[in-house]
Amino acid sequence: MVEVKLSALRSLGVPEISEGCKSLSAEQIIKLIKTTDAAVLTAGAKLSVGHNNKAETKSRTHQSMFFGEPDKKVVRREYVDVGTTFSAYVIIRPGQQIYMDIGFEHSGVEEGDDKIDAVLAEREWTSSVTLKDGKPTLVGSIAGKETGTFLIVTANIKE
Repeated sequence: MVEVKLSALRSLGVPEISEGCKSLSAEQIIKLIKTTDAAVLTAGAKLSVGHNNKAETKSRTHQSMFFGEPDKKVVRREYVDVGTTFSAYVIIRPGQQIYMDIGFEHSGVEEGDDKIDAVLAEREWTSSVTLKDGKPTLVGSIAGKETGTFLIVTANIKE
């Protein structure tokens, strides 16, 4: 999962999420990660799955969230479970193609608008895709006001 500043997409001439028939590729997002500070890998997961099998990985943390009023310094703490879950069902097809049913969930605590109140941010994708061996593929995206969140999946066939 990659977070990208939308202004960076515009400045590089990369099509944005809402531009209809113009398509944004995984390679363009990966290039932003490697060449600028406008894109950051925020979560990831890796599975090893055989033909006609399922696998899942989970990473969870019990994290605190603070709420309050800056002027009154009243702070309340709540605990939430946050982290990443990735699941896949895989079928290897002829021609080095990999069919996958995937599920990806990520949650995390983000700072609120007033620097005290916290926000629980949750992102979730489910998809059925056919991937080419070793080729990163953009599976989904979500756009906010200033950033876009992109899910990129790569599958490799090992003999």
